[in-house]
Amino acid sequence: MSGQKPQGKDAAKAADYVFGLKVSGRYNGQPVEGSGKIGGMLALRSESDSAFPVQADVRSGTSRVAFVGTVNRPNENGRG
Repeated sequence: MSGQKPQGKDAAKAADYVFGLKVSGRYNGQPVEGSGKIGGMLALRSESDSAFPVQADVRSGTSRVAFVGTVNRPNENGRG
């Protein structure tokens, strides 16, 4: 699995992936496995308009959730 760097106008704004994660376990008795990548913690605290990169691929049985993208101003989410 590999993330893709943003292209065009998003390429200059998005930070690089810094941390990788792996999950393995069970949910409601079913096996769950996955992995992903996120940007660095300093990017979360940044006051700039930098996009925070996220990528994940999680599977359980025949179900799969995968995404690659960015979160704009992640430190403001949930605040109106």
